[in-house]
Amino acid sequence: GRDLLVRCLYGLGTSLTVSLLATAIAITLGVSAGLCAGLMGGWVDMVIGRLADVFLAVPVVLVAISVSSVCSVSAAGCLDGAIQPGVGLVVAILALASWPYIARIVRGQTLLLNQQEFVLASRALGASNFRVMFQEILPNLVSQVLVVAALLIPTNVLFEATLSFLGVGIPPTTPSLGGILAESTTGSLYTY
Repeated sequence: GRDLLVRCLYGLGTSLTVSLLATAIAITLGVSAGLCAGLMGGWVDMVIGRLADVFLAVPVVLVAISVSSVCSVSAAGCLDGAIQPGVGLVVAILALASWPYIARIVRGQTLLLNQQEFVLASRALGASNFRVMFQEILPNLVSQVLVVAALLIPTNVLFEATLSFLGVGIPPTTPSLGGILAESTTGSLYTY
């Protein structure tokens, strides 16, 4: 027999690790895309906006189940071993599902901050777009990004647990909250 409390603690650690990694990647992608879209405008803004719309329109749970299922069929994974089933695949799915929300928030705030006096003064003094982006706008976005990240972490924990519960997330050899719940429904944990 295995100690259920210890397994739950290890599962929580796995779920939090996956969620934190996915959130960090999503924040990096979302902040970069949102800053580029908000500062450059024009066709760059349109392309990033439509790409975010496509990712938001796709039913994430169905795509996650499909990709995880297909990549879990063989030990080699998908695309000749380029995509392996397990933690990395779940992190990638969660990050790709989360970045559009962050990008939209960052884009809106960037458009708002780009019209503020301190940014206009920096531009009047000859600051480049790169300097304006990293010294004027990005520090003023930290609080909004932290709030979104704080809301995204528990969402990613639930999504990872859902995938693991359905059997297409974290492999059964690694403890996960969803995997533990799935085991409890089959009764395999309490054999006498």
